[in-house]
Amino acid sequence: MACVALLALLSQEISDGVFAQAEHGIRLGIPDKKKFFLRIKDFEFGWPKTACELGRDESELGGVLVLAPTDRAAKEQAEWRMTSWSKQEGIADFRTLKSEKPAGRIGDWWLAEYRLKFGDRGLRYLSLFCTVRDRKSAELALWSPEEHWALNEPALRKIAEGFQAGDGSGSRAPAPIRVRQHRWKEWAPGTTVVYRVISEEGGTKKESSTTLELLKKSDAGYTLLSRVAVQNGRETETVVEVAVDPNTEEYPSGETPDIKKETDNVKVGAGEFECEKTTAKTPRSTSIAWTSPKVPAGLVKSTVETAGGKTSTELVRFVEKK
Repeated sequence: MACVALLALLSQEISDGVFAQAEHGIRLGIPDKKKFFLRIKDFEFGWPKTACELGRDESELGGVLVLAPTDRAAKEQAEWRMTSWSKQEGIADFRTLKSEKPAGRIGDWWLAEYRLKFGDRGLRYLSLFCTVRDRKSAELALWSPEEHWALNEPALRKIAEGFQAGDGSGSRAPAPIRVRQHRWKEWAPGTTVVYRVISEEGGTKKESSTTLELLKKSDAGYTLLSRVAVQNGRETETVVEVAVDPNTEEYPSGETPDIKKETDNVKVGAGEFECEKTTAKTPRSTSIAWTSPKVPAGLVKSTVETAGGKTSTELVRFVEKK
């Protein structure tokens, strides 16, 4: 669907090989969507507070992104993790290889590399830690069997290199999000849209708002300022680069949905719009998007339902500049 990348910005989605979680400014990508996988449910690695898992099919290479409450700084969180590993039953020959602030990162970041043995199995880890909003720690842990480290290291370091968390300043020149259509072409910098996002999961309901402001544009793409505010009033900002590429996969998850399109008038906080209503069904999800060419980014309203819950998005404000 045309709005897949936008939905990824507004909530928590996997789009074009990138896991995005707007509330904490997170972007985590994989180098090859055909060889690697990302998943945000049905976790298999058993790490508490997992937000996303990644790996390579038919390989012991893996990784987790953990979002956990903490009062520790990134360095202290890294030291706590390594101490926990060294004391865990069944772990032997634990060795710290590197523990330092990563070069080129701005903010509270820490890098830890270590190796250990679990029974006869040797594993090597590369982990990044970052303090994000709401007193949480974002931990990206990547691993490979020791004997395959030389083969897997380039891919793991590429994944770590592109990882963003917090306000986005801790990452070097992240790759842009890629979209098939330029949906901000008719509007001038300063044009702003505001969405209300409601997520329901496990009986818990969370509401947030996302503001997207156009900073600059060209025929090749555009730059947005994304501001995410949650119910406690806290706000984060992320600058998002978007590249227009007509060859971008329309359904990056690899699942081609059953599509139904129809015309529908819909009333939202920002007004009433004549929309194209697109319903897309896969074995794992059902999404409905109401889109209009009279709105930057196209999205007026959407719902996404999976086994894990439901996310609803609605345009509540639109400030137009031409």
